[in-house]
Amino acid sequence: MKKIWLACALCAAFATPAPAQEVPTLSRFLANCSRDAIVCRLKLNDYIVAADTQKSICRPADQSAKSAASEMLSWLRSDDKHPASLRDGPFDDGLWAAASTLWPCAPAQPAAPVEPVAPAQPAAPVEPAAPAEPAAPADPAAPVGQ
Repeated sequence: MKKIWLACALCAAFATPAPAQEVPTLSRFLANCSRDAIVCRLKLNDYIVAADTQKSICRPADQSAKSAASEMLSWLRSDDKHPASLRDGPFDDGLWAAASTLWPCAPAQPAAPVEPVAPAQPAAPVEPAAPAEPAAPADPAAPVGQ
């Protein structure tokens, strides 16, 4: 039993946490796109479909996801359409910048100003009604219906 505990203690002592996976930069992503265009376009297509589904972008209904991926890749490769610092950042920031620039949704229209409502005027006090006169007792000798 002591050997099992010793083995577990040694494993725990020498265990090192796995290194966090590094998010590729946009530059690295684009370099990979040059090597494997099919995988690149699939990733872009998936990103566009997800953004459409979440209503994060407003792509024209007549534009296919495939043509949108091509347009997005062209935008990302064009240095004059985005800041140079974007290339050194995480690639998903670059994808968002491209998608939100190419297919922005119209800003929500501000609501019409609401006219202030005047406070209600307090009602005038109501005078209690005068007590009703007691009804005269019915004449038991009178015929019914008269």
